[in-house]
Amino acid sequence: MWLELLLLLLIAGLMLLLLLAGLMLLQCCCEVRRDWISERMRKLRELVPNMDKGYEAQFAEEKQRNFKLMRNLNFIEESGSEPYT
Repeated sequence: MWLELLLLLLIAGLMLLLLLAGLMLLQCCCEVRRDWISERMRKLRELVPNMDKGYEAQFAEEKQRNFKLMRNLNFIEESGSEPYT
């Protein structure tokens, strides 16, 4: 009886150790992936100067302006509506 209980506790402890080792390996893999992505983004920023200098708002306005122009020229007919006036 005591031997069976001790064996069950030993197996449970080993399973817990395996689970913790798996979690540590997963965390390590996530850190490696995050570092790899950060390095790729750094290289991309080096290729595109001033990428983070607030062009998002200008880009959104330009995108909206181009959409309206295309709609005026009747290039977008997905909705089946008349050209925008």
